[in-house]
Amino acid sequence: MSPVPLETPSSVEPARGSSFVTAEQFAERSSSQREELVDGKIVAMPPAQFPHGWIILNLGERLNRYARERGDGFATTDEGVRTSRDRETVRAPDLLFFNNERLAGREPTDGYHVVPPVLCVEVISQHDRWSDVQAKTTEYLAAGVDEVWLVDPELRTVTQVSEGRSDTVRCGQQLTSSTLPGFTVPVEDLFWSSRKSHA
Repeated sequence: MSPVPLETPSSVEPARGSSFVTAEQFAERSSSQREELVDGKIVAMPPAQFPHGWIILNLGERLNRYARERGDGFATTDEGVRTSRDRETVRAPDLLFFNNERLAGREPTDGYHVVPPVLCVEVISQHDRWSDVQAKTTEYLAAGVDEVWLVDPELRTVTQVSEGRSDTVRCGQQLTSSTLPGFTVPVEDLFWSSRKSHA
């Protein structure tokens, strides 16, 4: 069964101060930096440092290749996802993956995603606090995301989190997923330092 798209209730609204921002207002903002909206408050996200972006592009390319080969879904990056019915919260995962079953024939539309992806990927940055990463992971799962991958460039690991389960794979192991049948990649191939050539 496909998850029901998230909606903002019209009958009950949280208390709103002068700094409260709705998802609609957030979408109209012009900002030069990456931001998320959490409980109606704008949270600035400092620019990541290398190799954060390279890892995202590397894994995103592999996910889209998988999607093309199977004719099933697509991966995208850094797009807003509405993660709550009753809170003004918009998250921006480093990578998102939607399969055809989740989309259920709906074409993506302009604006933030209201249908949760099957997979969210977060690449851990130098400025990330683990408590914040864990809170965001819990939020994704509560919103209907099937699985979250936490990619740690320092430890060179991928922690796969789903409802009631958490597993970590390391270099020398294969990254696979029941959410993406047939997808597999050596963990070491996800990280810059493992490249045989930097050319």
